[in-house]
Amino acid sequence: MRTAIDPVCEQEVLTWWSTVRGLYLDMAGNRFFFCSRDCQRKFENHPAAYTMAEDYWRASDDGMPQPEEIETEWS
Repeated sequence: MRTAIDPVCEQEVLTWWSTVRGLYLDMAGNRFFFCSRDCQRKFENHPAAYTMAEDYWRASDDGMPQPEEIETEWS
């Protein structure tokens, strides 16, 4: 089963479970999965607070890019 780490609370979630419940957000070419609406709202309101950490998002077995593979353009 594919899993991802909720970037807000760092809880491991099943990607299918989050997808079925609409607990995900596509942003900057990445899909973020959440354990709850509360975590999803926190992320939507302040995404930089949760994506700036080096290990902001980890997934296993789903082919999504890992943080070190994502090229970021800083202005």
